[in-house]
Amino acid sequence: SYSGIMQIKFPTYSPLRFFCGLSRPCNISGIRGEGLSNDDRVMLLTKCGAGTAEEATFLEGAFSVATFHEGGTFLLPASVQAVSYQVCWCAAEQTCANPPDFSATLGFVDFGGPLPDVVYRCFEWEACEIEALDGTSLSDGDRLLVVPDGTNCLDL
Repeated sequence: SYSGIMQIKFPTYSPLRFFCGLSRPCNISGIRGEGLSNDDRVMLLTKCGAGTAEEATFLEGAFSVATFHEGGTFLLPASVQAVSYQVCWCAAEQTCANPPDFSATLGFVDFGGPLPDVVYRCFEWEACEIEALDGTSLSDGDRLLVVPDGTNCLDL
């Protein structure tokens, strides 16, 4: 006779490093596992299960904003600072309200890019060179999009 069925629910694979640009929400994906669902959540912490979240770093708090693809993709809140956090997972069947609820590590996320509040001015029909782009986690191959003054890049 059976006394019940036990289901094991846990992520079994995740990329170890994610990158998100500053000041805009970001999807992290590639998470696989057993029993994952769109109700699972992640929280960005200094240490999974015991760390803290600097709520002021994020525009919408340190919790994932949404979950997609049966728990394989999480929409992270926008960060206003260049920082690195652990991505900590919590099963939907738990409370998922405090750092101790998020004890499973999916990897690390780095937030970086050009500083969003710096303005560089170029003039029509004149060569323009930006010699010292301010930001973090910038690397060869990154690209810039030139937009008219006053354009909100989050609307693009």
